[in-house]
Formats: sequence, C-alpha cells, structure tokens
Amino acid sequence: MFAILRLFLVLVLGKFLAVFAGSFTVSVELYPGEFRTYSYNRTTSGECLLSLQEDVIRCMRNHKFQEIEDQWRYHPQTITYLAVSCLKQEYFTSPQHVCMCKKGTKAASPQHSRQHDDFYYCQIRTLPNKMFTSLRNIEVLDLSDNLISTIEGEALKSVTSLRYLDLSRNPMQSLHAGFLCDASALEILLMQGTHFHDFPIHIFDCTVKLKNLSYLDFSDSLMHSIPHNAFKNIPNIKLLNLTSNNINNSLIQRDAFVGLRKLLTIDFTENDLTLIPETLCEHAPEVQYLHMAENRLKSFDFQSIDSCSHLMFLDLSHNDIDKLSGEVSNPSTLQTLKLSKNFIKRLPMSGFLRGAGNLTALDLSMNTLYFITQNAFHGLFSLRKLDISNNMLKNSSTPLFGSLRSLEELDLSVNNYIKIRSGFFDGLHNLTVLNLSRNDLELLEDRAFDGMANLQVLDLRHNFLATFQDRVFSTTTNLKTLLLSQNKILSLDNVIFPKSLITLNVDENRLEHFPASFSNTNVQEVNLDSNEITTLPITPAMNFSQITSLTMSHNRIKTFSEHFFQTFTNLKHLNLSNNHLMLNLSRGFFSGAISIVNLDLSDNLIQEINGMFATFESLENLRELILSYNPINRIHNLIPLLLDTNAFREASLRQIYLSSCNISFVSDEAFDGFPSLNLVDLSHNQLTEIKPFKTGSANPIFNLTGNVFECLCGMRWLTEPEVEYGDQWIPTNRYHVDDCVVLPENYSMRIKEVPKMDFLCTTRDSCPEKCQCLGISETSNTTVTKCSDIDEIPEGIPMTSMRIYLDGNRLRNLTFTSAFEGEFQTEELYVNGSAVQILTRDFFQRFKKLKKLVLTENKIDHLPEDVFSDLLDLEELHLRNNSLQVFDSEVFPESSKLMLLDISHNEITYLESELLGMIIERKHLRRIYIGNNAFICNCQNQALRNWIDEHRSRIFDRNSVFCENNREMILVSPKYFTCARASFVQSSNQKGLVLTAIILVCAMLLALATCLYFRRDILAVLGTKLTLNCLRHHYEEHKVYDVYLMYDFNDAKGSDWSNRELIPMLYQLGFKISTPDTQDHVNNILEADVENTKVQDSKCALFVVTKHTGNNQYYMNSFRIAEKHAREQEKFKIIIVVVGDIDYSILEPEIRKLMSSGDYITARSRCAWERLTYELPERRFRLEPFSEDSEVGVSDTDIIIFNANKERRRSGYENFEEVH
Repeated sequence: MFAILRLFLVLVLGKFLAVFAGSFTVSVELYPGEFRTYSYNRTTSGECLLSLQEDVIRCMRNHKFQEIEDQWRYHPQTITYLAVSCLKQEYFTSPQHVCMCKKGTKAASPQHSRQHDDFYYCQIRTLPNKMFTSLRNIEVLDLSDNLISTIEGEALKSVTSLRYLDLSRNPMQSLHAGFLCDASALEILLMQGTHFHDFPIHIFDCTVKLKNLSYLDFSDSLMHSIPHNAFKNIPNIKLLNLTSNNINNSLIQRDAFVGLRKLLTIDFTENDLTLIPETLCEHAPEVQYLHMAENRLKSFDFQSIDSCSHLMFLDLSHNDIDKLSGEVSNPSTLQTLKLSKNFIKRLPMSGFLRGAGNLTALDLSMNTLYFITQNAFHGLFSLRKLDISNNMLKNSSTPLFGSLRSLEELDLSVNNYIKIRSGFFDGLHNLTVLNLSRNDLELLEDRAFDGMANLQVLDLRHNFLATFQDRVFSTTTNLKTLLLSQNKILSLDNVIFPKSLITLNVDENRLEHFPASFSNTNVQEVNLDSNEITTLPITPAMNFSQITSLTMSHNRIKTFSEHFFQTFTNLKHLNLSNNHLMLNLSRGFFSGAISIVNLDLSDNLIQEINGMFATFESLENLRELILSYNPINRIHNLIPLLLDTNAFREASLRQIYLSSCNISFVSDEAFDGFPSLNLVDLSHNQLTEIKPFKTGSANPIFNLTGNVFECLCGMRWLTEPEVEYGDQWIPTNRYHVDDCVVLPENYSMRIKEVPKMDFLCTTRDSCPEKCQCLGISETSNTTVTKCSDIDEIPEGIPMTSMRIYLDGNRLRNLTFTSAFEGEFQTEELYVNGSAVQILTRDFFQRFKKLKKLVLTENKIDHLPEDVFSDLLDLEELHLRNNSLQVFDSEVFPESSKLMLLDISHNEITYLESELLGMIIERKHLRRIYIGNNAFICNCQNQALRNWIDEHRSRIFDRNSVFCENNREMILVSPKYFTCARASFVQSSNQKGLVLTAIILVCAMLLALATCLYFRRDILAVLGTKLTLNCLRHHYEEHKVYDVYLMYDFNDAKGSDWSNRELIPMLYQLGFKISTPDTQDHVNNILEADVENTKVQDSKCALFVVTKHTGNNQYYMNSFRIAEKHAREQEKFKIIIVVVGDIDYSILEPEIRKLMSSGDYITARSRCAWERLTYELPERRFRLEPFSEDSEVGVSDTDIIIFNANKERRRSGYENFEEVH
C-alpha cells in the first residue's frame, strides 16, 4: 500500500512541477535551422481569461478568482502572455478537455482565507469586443484548441504589443474585417484547423500594413481559393503554410501572391494543385523552399521553375507524376529535389538536370523506373545523396553513375538486380554508403566494387547470395560495416575481408560452421544468429583476439572444444542462446576469454553449472550471466567450497538469470563469493522451500516469483522484516516472493499474509503410509494429518492431530478397521469427495472434541439414528452435495454450540416441524443452508414454508429453496401449503360441475347468436356449396339482361374494384350484364328514360356503394328508378355491395333505408363471392357469345381475379365494422 501511495505522489508531484515550474515557451521554425522563440516566466495569470462583462474567469487549473481579477484590474501591465487551451487540459483526472470556470458572485470572500471558490467546468466559445484592451504589454496570446466560433470585431482592440497569436483548432468560419489592425506588432499568426472556406484577406484590411508579420499558418483548413492581392497588407511574410487545404489552380488568381517579395518558404502539401501556381515565383522571387507533396500533379516541366531563381528545395513527392519534361536552367540554385512516390517509368534523355550543378540530394524512390540512360545524371557534379530505391531497375552492363563524382550515399534497395557486374559503380570514388538490400542478387562479380576505396557501409541484406568471389570485398579498403543477413550463404571461409571491417552481420543464412576467414582480421562485432552452425572448429593458427562481440543464437551447436575461446581475449559479449548445448560448465569452456562481460547461454540443454567459476581467469570480468530456460535441477554452489579464493581476484558478477529452469533446490551458499552481485533471477522454477542465501557483503535482489512454494516451517522467516543469518541481518524485502501453497488445504495465498501458525512442516511422529503428519516444527507434536489415495481409514493417525484431511479418497464405509483405545484431540475433520456411503456412530465416538465436520460431495443417502449424538462441541456440520432423502430430528446433532448447518444440494423432500423447532431453539445456529433440495410444495411442508418466512435471515441460500416445479418456495403463496378437508373437496367438485355446465350453455348461446348474425353468409355458403335453392330468390325469366350494374365512375376505389374484379367475375360466371358508359353519364345525366328501359330489361340491379355515391346525381337517379321498379315487380331485386369504409349517416335516405335491414354484401368479407353468387339469378349456360348489346368487356386476367378472391378470404368478417 505504501508503495502505491508513493508512486501516486511521485506522479502527481512530477506533473505538478512540470506544469508550475520553469518557463512558458512557444517557438516556430521560419525555415530549416531558423527559429523564432518567445519565452516567459510561468505565472498563474497567464493561464486564465477574465470576462469583465460576465464577471467570469476561465482557467486551465484551479486559481483563485480574486487573485486573477486583481491582476487583470490593477496590474494588467504585468501580464505578458496568455495561454488557455481548454481542450488540451489534462491536469484534472476527470473530466479532461475542459476549463475550470468561476463567477465573481460565487467567489470566496477575501476576508475569509478558508473559504473556497465555487466552480464549474466550461469552454471558451466567444471573444467579445475589447476583451484584452487593458493588457497593453501582452506579447503572446495562445487560444488554440478551444470551441471559439465567434470573435467580435474589436476583440483585439489596443493589443499593440502582441507578437504571437494562435487561434488554431477552433470552429471559426469567419472573422471581421480589420480584425488584426490593432495588432501592429504581430509577427506570428497561427490559424490551423479552422473552418475558413476562403482565404480571409479581409482580416488584414487595415489602413496601415502589418509589416512585422513574418509567419502565417492556415494549414488543416477548408480553403479552396486565394483571391486577388491576398497579401498586399502583409508584405514581409517569410513563411506561408497552406498545408492540408482544398486549394486548386483554377481558384488561384494571377495576382494572388503580389507583394510577397520576402517570402522564403511556402507549403502547398496536401492540396488539389495540378501544377505549381503560375505567377508564384514572379511575385515571390525570393522563395527558397517550395513544398508541393501530396497534390495532383500528373506531369512536371522543369521550365516551370525557371523564374524561381533562388529555389533551393523542391518537394514533388506523393503526386501522380508519370512524365518529366524540360530541363533545369543553368545555373540553378536547387539543392534538394524530391520526386518519390510517383509513377515515373523512365527519366528524360541525358542531361535533363545538367543545370542543377548545386543539387546535393535527389530522391526518386518508390516510382516505377525500369530504365535509366547512361548520362541521365550528367551535370550533377555536387550530388551527394541519390535514392532510387523501390523501383523496377534491372541489370545493366553500362555504368550509370560515373558522372556523380561527389556522390556519398546511393540507395538501390528494393529493385530487380540479379547480378552486379564489374565496373558497374565506376567513378564513385567518394561513395561511403551503398544499399543493395532487397533485390534478387545471386552474383557479385570479382570486381563489382572496384574503385570504391571510401565505401564504409555496404548493405546486401535480403538477397539470394550463396557464395562470393574471394576478393570481391578486398578493394573496399575503408569498409567498416558489411550486412549480409537473410541470404543463402553456405560458407565464408575463402572470403578476404578488408582490414578496416568492424561490423559483420551474417544472420539468417545457411552457414554450417564458424568461418575461419574471421581469423586474423579486425572484425569486432560478428552476428551469426539463425544459421545452421553445428561445429566450432579451431586450429592453432587461428586468432580471434579482435572480436569483442559474438552472437550465435538459434543455431545447432551441441558442444565445442574447451580451447575454442582461447584466442578470444578481447571478447566482451557472447550470445550462444537457443542452441543444443549440453555443457558441463565446471570444465572451463571459456578459458582464455578473460574479458567476457555478458554471457547468454539461455534456452539450451545445460544441466550442470556447479563450480562453473572454478577458474576465475576465464570469467573474472563477467557481469551478466543468462542461463534461463535450461534443464538445471539443482544448484549447490557456483564457486567450489574447497577453492582458495584468496589466490584469485574477486568475481565481478552482478546479475545472474536462472528463470524457467525447472530448479527444485538451491543451496543457501550457492551465490556466496560474489561481492558485486545485485540481482538473482530464480523466477518460474519448481522451488518449494528456500532458506536465506549467504551473500557476504552483497545485498542482491532475489526474484523468486512464479515458483511453487509451500508454506512450510522453513519459509516462515519471510514474514519477518529481517532475519538473522550467521553474524548478519538480512532484510526480507530483497526476496521477491508472491504466493505459497498453504498445507494441507493446498490453496495459494500471498506469503506475507499467511499467519505464522499456518507455516507447517513434517514432524518426527510415526505417520501412517500415504499420510502426511505436519506440525509447527519438526520436533513438535503432529497437529495436522493429511492422507491421500486410501481405501480405508489407516491405523496410526496421531491422536494429537487438531485437523485431519481425508479428502479425495475412496472411503465407502467411514469406520475404523480395527479397535484401539484412546480419543482424538481433533477439532476439524474433512472428508470431502471420498465416495463415502455409510456412516456409523462408533466412528464419531472417537472424535468427541470435534468442532467442524465436513462430509460434502459424497454419496451418503442415509444417516443412522443419533449418529452425531456424541459430538457435543460440534459447531459446523457440512453435508452438502450428497444423496440424503431424509434429515429429521433423530439425526440432528445434540450440540448446543452448533453455529452452521449445511444440508443443501441433496434430495430431501420434507423437513418435519419437530426438526424445525429444534433448529429454532439453537440460538447460536445462525447460518443454515437448505437450498437445491427436492422440496414438495404441499401441506406436509407447511411448517417449512412458515419457518422460512419467520427466520429467513438465518437461511443464507433462501433464494435457492425451490419447489418441485423450480419455483422459489418463498414466492409460493401459503395457501398451497394448507391441507384441505374431504367435505371441502366434495364441495369443490360440485362447484366444478356447475361451472362446467354454465360454460357449455354460454358457448351454445354464443354459437346461436353467431349463426343468427351471419345467417345470410351461412345460407349463401350452403346454397352454393350444397346446391340448396329452397330459400333462394326467384327471378323473372326471359329478360334481356341478368344484371343491371351501377357504380360511381367518379369514385376511384369503387370504379377500380368494379372494373378489375367484379365485372370480370360476373362474366366468368356466365352473367349478361348491362351498365352505363361514360357517354350515357354525360348525355343522359338528367334523363331517366334510357336507364328506366335498362332496369326493366334486367332480372336484378347490382349497386356498388362507396362513401361518395350520394354525391353522384346520375348514380342516385338510377338507384331511384331501380328502387321504384322493385316495389312494382316482386321478382325484381336490388343487390347492394359495399366497397371500402362508409359513414352510414351520410348515405342518401333511399340507400340507408334499404341497408337498414342488413341485407347487403361487404366486398371485403370472407363470403362475399358466395353471397353474391347466391343472391344473383341462376347462371346462364349458353354456347353463344354475349349479344352485341353488351357495352363492356373483360379488362383484366383471371389471375388478377383469383388473387383478389384469395385476398378477400384472408380479410375476415368485417362487414359490420365497414358500415358502423
């Protein structure tokens, strides 16, 4: 806890000092190497804004309102900078990215020092007029990273000393004209990440030019245009940053850059430009740095920069350039040209850069170059760095770089070279770095690097080289670093390395033995990792004294000669990890390597390290020894006990790593004799017990985490702050041990938290076979006995055992196999998961002092009567997870001290009232578990249900007490537990019969009412399906038409239904129909004779009624004619079909009167077509077609008709609702 508190204080104080101490500084870079910096002593007033109108301060941290207000009101001249960025605030852990605001009316009174200001969290959103008027001496105003969207026109009124203004990353979309006019001393203006869509020229519209402004940054905005004379009032701009906008050439006016005579740097990176602005260098002739990366240039003509007479740096990278044209004028000041990440396939003809005699760096990387002409780089006599990596260049027999006499770095990596021919690099006498990595190289000709006497770094990694010519590197007399990793090299024995070579990297190749060519060279650092080396041969003539670092990890080395390192006298770092070494380190395998400082032998097959420091001459300077991941089982002593250490100098070992070695024993003298030792890592081993280590004057840290320590007596010393060992006291906090296993329960616990009395060890008492007898010391009586893998209770268990553990055995019958005298002192008996089925009273008579009995997870299904009657001191009885079906008063313990009873997870169905009464009487029994049994919720458990209600606080698993239907008993109503009488049952049966009769009568009445209501539908269905015509209307025979059909032509719904469904269906059923057409409607709207004739010539009239039919005069006229004819002719009938929802009250009286009897058809009802077929006259069967008198035809297909019919059958009985 103290360590955590200390860490917290360190973090808080560190952040506090970082924020409050020192100075406040802002800086910008005008051009490479030229910075402008503003620095001030940090003050509290510099982190707050005061709004006099609102009487509110907004601060980055908690500052007193009165202090800030006094500074602004009475000493404003002392404020030289303001920096308030609410969205950058990280001082408060929560919330972050807000400011702390205080209002004057809620500030603390100055007369009461103990009062605190009320505060709230807020943002800065507005800068009002004249906000900074009183701050005459302010020079830096940083309001970046806020939520400022509105800045009033005179917000910077009177800030004549302002030199640096930062309003970046605020959601501003516009500023007032002349916004900066009062900031006449302004030098730096930052407006990054604003929402300007156009260059805000109006903010510089002042009567006096802002001649001090030299740095202007509008990057990361939304600008797409630069207007006329945008910079006329800021003539001394030196750097203009327009990165990450949407500027395109068509919206840059020709005179946009007029007045920028002193501009040195302009950055157009990440815009939408397709070429360099045409008049840029004409109006800004001093431009030296031009950034055009990440635009949309598709080609580039070098003549476009002819007018840029002072241009030194041009970045055209990351465009879409696939063609270069023109030539650089002579002479050119250009020094750096970047053309990387384009689509250039080939360079122009020779000499396209001949005028760039001052060019020192050319980047053509990440293009698609596949061919370069011999004189492509002619004229570049000052070029020092050339990058052509990530292209598609192939072998060439012609030297390409002969004219580059000053070239120092050449990068040809990631190309398609297969062979480097002799003379390919002719002329590169000054080259120091050559990168040929990640090609397809298979061959280096003998004179491939001739003439490269100054080459210092040669990178040949990631190729397919297998062998080398003997003298291929011999001409590189100044070569210092040679990188040959990730090739297919088989041998280097015959290669002659230059004497200048210092670093040689040959990892991830196919070497099978240590190269003899390393002998008698000056190579100091050798990397042979991940090869196939199996042997380390040596001859007397070999000398490797120059090597200081050698790594050969991940090879196949099993052993090597004891004299192999004899000549490695200067070797300091040796890595042999991840091999197959099976060395006995006591034999002095490193004799002669007297300078070794770091030795890594991890992940090998080393088993014996005892006595490895027997000869100090070989390892006297060793400081770090790594032996982790080796099968080392036991460590006695690294320095032999009989060794006369006075004859040698003290060992220098400081750290030794022995983690994950399967170590089970370490002697307390294993690390003695190393006075400088400060760390021993024994983590993740199999140590079960350790003693304090003897380390002499050293006081190292021992990392012992991740072991399997047992809380034995010998580990008790780790609970003390320090322990005496010999004549010295050893602090135990140097031993980092996490957990230990507490015996015999075998649970893990932090070793510092284990009670001292729980550290046990094996006693000297006689102990049965397969048992473990433990006590607080070896000489004490046995207090704990644990037996494992037994079939019966063993004889000879010490009677002094306070705790006996018989868990996880096969004890079917819990009884003693033979008689013996005496009584156990046992207070706790554990028999968990031991398959016990039978208990006897005789067994527990030997354990009269028992306080805790645990018999969980067995197979006990029956308890003998009075089985626990002798356990008068019993406090806890655990019978969970057995097969008990009965637990009653006959087996309930008689102990008055019983505090816990657990009979959960059994098969008990009832708990008798007598047992529950006994439980209630035991006042100490406060923890009861009865859940997850097979209780039945009936009258036999009435006492249990009432007991749960009254004593629920004592039942710890009351929510797990279920009935047989998995319902919580506590939620089941008490009435289900009441026992009913016989008469009550008989009465209930009679009531049930009466209720059944009532239900049947109601159902019959409901069915009768339904039949009456739907009688017409039922008759229609019976009539059509069963051909019952006895109740059918009889029509007059020998009429011209079967049906006179009328519907409202002006009603879209009714008309559509009639034409698409009704009429086709009538024709399909064989009816001859008559209906007026549109011409009748127009010509005869007031004449009734024609319609009267058609009605009289028809057997019946069919009227389609919709909600607007009453408004159609022609329709109503026809209805009245039909209604009159029906009164006169008994066999004539009017049939009404209702389509859609109608309001009964707005129908015409004639229609309403006819529908009042309910004799109408609803188009949406299930039986609509059956009703209609039944109501209409019988079908006319004839072979001839209809007469020419018919004025209508079928307009739709049968498919439409049948689909409509099916849809009606789904709609249900809705006729009543449609009308009402």
